[in-house]
Amino acid sequence: MSNIITLKNIKDSKQTWSGFLRYKNTKDHIAPYMDSTGTVVTGLTRDDEERLGKLLKKDLSPSSPFWYEYSIIMMDKPKDFNLDIPEHELAYKFMLAHMRVANSITDRHQFPYADYVIYNEETEAQVKNKEFTNKRKANIEFEKLSLDQMVGILKLYPNYANLTSVSPDVISAKLYEELEKDSDKFLRLIGDKKLDMKIFLKDLVAAAVLRKNKSAYYYGDDNIGHDEESTITYLEDPENNGLKVALSKELANKTKKEKVK
Repeated sequence: MSNIITLKNIKDSKQTWSGFLRYKNTKDHIAPYMDSTGTVVTGLTRDDEERLGKLLKKDLSPSSPFWYEYSIIMMDKPKDFNLDIPEHELAYKFMLAHMRVANSITDRHQFPYADYVIYNEETEAQVKNKEFTNKRKANIEFEKLSLDQMVGILKLYPNYANLTSVSPDVISAKLYEELEKDSDKFLRLIGDKKLDMKIFLKDLVAAAVLRKNKSAYYYGDDNIGHDEESTITYLEDPENNGLKVALSKELANKTKKEKVK
């Protein structure tokens, strides 16, 4: 990773007005705050406290008076930090843990209270390259799918439980839209060893063969699992194969009746 990072203003932050954090040429202090236990959030590990404390000749423990006066001062322009300099490394670790600082441009929306973002050219390039690689992999896997596989996978996304009367072109287009939104999720789904069972459960619930209450699954009044994972484990148990076969037959019968309609 490059040893130079830059702290920049997020212009679309909810805390800004017309894209600015403050009046021009005024200071903004990114100061320490306390967590729910009353402990100052420093971003430092015990090892960091000792190592950087020795280099800076400061007590960097959360209870130290050092943090009462510490802050990172920002003006209108971005600020560079050289991580080879102990003071700058301390500031970097402090910023990584601060609610007002997003850790990178690519994941800045995970920090709803962030006014600033840490930019590192090399890190951002690595993230982008990973995104491009995953998108290429996802496209390759998409081309391998049959229509039935597309239907099954699409059901695992929200709002696609019933696809009986949906045309093949629409199914392909909708699944590709989901791939475009999140190629990582698409790759996780198609690589899931329990994919077929998850689709089976989705179909059983959609056909009212099984009933789902919150995260639990019921067959009639019998609870067969408190969540998806435990339900799949139960149905895959050889001792419960009779139930699995019965569920499959019931699902097939209901599917036939739907097609007749």
